[in-house]
Amino acid sequence: MRSPCVVDLRSHRQIKAFWPDVAQPFAEIVPAGCHLVRTEDEWRAGSNATRRRLVDLYRADDAPDLDELLEEACEDAFREGWTPLHDPGEPPRYELEGVILNVAAAECRLLLGAMPVLRVQFDQPWPPDYGPPVETSEMFQNLVRRLLRLGSEPERLMKTVILDPLASARADVLVELVEMPCPENLLPRFDELSFVAPSRPGAPWISSTIEGDNEITARVTKVEDRVTVLMEKRRMVS
Repeated sequence: MRSPCVVDLRSHRQIKAFWPDVAQPFAEIVPAGCHLVRTEDEWRAGSNATRRRLVDLYRADDAPDLDELLEEACEDAFREGWTPLHDPGEPPRYELEGVILNVAAAECRLLLGAMPVLRVQFDQPWPPDYGPPVETSEMFQNLVRRLLRLGSEPERLMKTVILDPLASARADVLVELVEMPCPENLLPRFDELSFVAPSRPGAPWISSTIEGDNEITARVTKVEDRVTVLMEKRRMVS
């Protein structure tokens, strides 16, 4: 087994801070010369509940090109006991003890543009009685509580963090999302919380505010008896 220090130590520490239970598996797959720039954590409820955890990493200036890093990650996965599920020419996909691993070259949209990245993703069966594992911010929880007020259980939770490539301790963008049943009429609460009505049917209600150096936008979509609440906190740059 490779030492976790083989992967960029700063990135390993960041992944461990997000997800201590999978920091080591990520370290075994991610090759040296990669720096963390984005994480995504998504959970879906149900009898086949799953949790998807994804990292995007950009290559260091002195690292091999992205295709070589992808090849190295695939070789490491095979060496660590992951069983290939893909045919030649298909995107790399592996399985180990019920967990699915996807490795790919991708493009990550950052605050000031797009960047080519190595994407590593684990899809893990999640025990239905464990409940939602995605940790959302207090600000987002307060928004959902004020808007919905009821005790419906979420059916989907997602959290995305995009880091500043030049100062990786700082988050440029934070996106949080919840989907849940909601039979209530939310129109009075939209007015109460200063949401702006959509310009067309099916579009979200929107609320925006500025706090310090961040623009915070909430979008709420209600379709019949289901509601999706999304909040984006984005650092403003001049």
